[in-house]
Amino acid sequence: MFEKTYPTMPTMSPLAKKYLSLQNIYDELQKQNEAIFAQEHKRSELEIELSECNGAFKARKRGGLQNQIYELNKQIDNMKRLLRNSKAVSLNVKTVLKVLMKSNSAVMMVHQK
Repeated sequence: MFEKTYPTMPTMSPLAKKYLSLQNIYDELQKQNEAIFAQEHKRSELEIELSECNGAFKARKRGGLQNQIYELNKQIDNMKRLLRNSKAVSLNVKTVLKVLMKSNSAVMMVHQK
């Protein structure tokens, strides 16, 4: 006798559909930035240690520290180059953030309905 009618499910706008993929891109960029920051922090600690390493008997230690700093510089340069390439391929960070915020608000509007 009584039929239940259910309201239609709200449809997501195209911008809201992009949210998850943009969030994944943003998260990956953040992880890469954090990894670069950690390497730069290690490098700065080694540079401080190198500056404190004085004296004739610490030449071997200085050489080792200089080699470690050189290797870290190469790693950091490679990481930054890869990060620039990934940004160029996907989108630049400002565009990702802009579209991410718009799509986030679109998702929130769908959930409020």
